[in-house]
Amino acid sequence: MAWTQRYIVSTCCRVLYTLRTAEVESKRGALEWARERLDPRWRPLLTQVLQDRELGWDPGDPPRPGSLEAACEFAAYAESLDADRRR
Repeated sequence: MAWTQRYIVSTCCRVLYTLRTAEVESKRGALEWARERLDPRWRPLLTQVLQDRELGWDPGDPPRPGSLEAACEFAAYAESLDADRRR
């Protein structure tokens, strides 16, 4: 469902924000932070998630074509940033 895709991306952004700043941020704030500071290739996905968050929870709402795959790729990217930080 579309909500899952948005949840994956926003959670990754919140984790990255906390790892980088040692502070907790709202989902929207973390998404905006990520859109400004992470690799620009993720801006379309982050913008889409910011816009679609307003749609809320709808279990019948399918994700946009390709967006779930993009969310999984973003999660792998976020994990790689954390791995680089721990080295």
